[in-house]
Amino acid sequence: MRASRLIFVLFLIVVSCRGKVFEPCELAKLFKYEYNEPLTKYLGSNLPFAMCVAGYHHYDTSYRRQHPNGTVAYGIFGLTESPNGPDRCTNSRYDATDDQLEDDFKCFTKTVLVHKDKAYMYHRLCASDLTRKYMCQENEYFDIVEILEPIYKDILDLSHGEEHVVVKFLKAHNIDFYEPPKRGSILIWIIKTYIWPIMKEYPSYILYPLIAICGILVPRLLR
Repeated sequence: MRASRLIFVLFLIVVSCRGKVFEPCELAKLFKYEYNEPLTKYLGSNLPFAMCVAGYHHYDTSYRRQHPNGTVAYGIFGLTESPNGPDRCTNSRYDATDDQLEDDFKCFTKTVLVHKDKAYMYHRLCASDLTRKYMCQENEYFDIVEILEPIYKDILDLSHGEEHVVVKFLKAHNIDFYEPPKRGSILIWIIKTYIWPIMKEYPSYILYPLIAICGILVPRLLR
């Protein structure tokens, strides 16, 4: 009887610690509600950015990408640490590939974003021209959070995270890695594409409310 109980307990431990592939909105809710403290402490509450980085690792806590030089990126943030060895960001042994994510925020900040080139690459890959925005909802009436979904989700898999390969990949798609879109240019595009045609077509009693609505929506789009 004791043996069977022990086996059951061990089974529960294994199940609770194994990795998981999340649905984007499921992970966003988890970040917002269960991991709000490390999200705030290490990423300044920038949930869209955290979701974007997770998207490049397929929302998979057991993600694993091996570089030709032998280096391995693990987990939902692509941490280049041994998943079962001593870790310099926690000074302990922890598994970067399980679904316990609190230490992952800390390690991502201290072992990845601490390097300026890596920090720039992730922020560039999460810029408006390389991501799509959509809103996660609790139900049809209540929005949870706006998240960023990568357009080229496999770019890190294909490039092994090498900047020069990322640059070449984006260049093939007519995107400049070193010139992220400027907020002003996005605003001008919105005005030219949507607002100006309306201004030419509709009388002022329709135009003014539309301008007011745009004044509310445009800042949200540029966040």
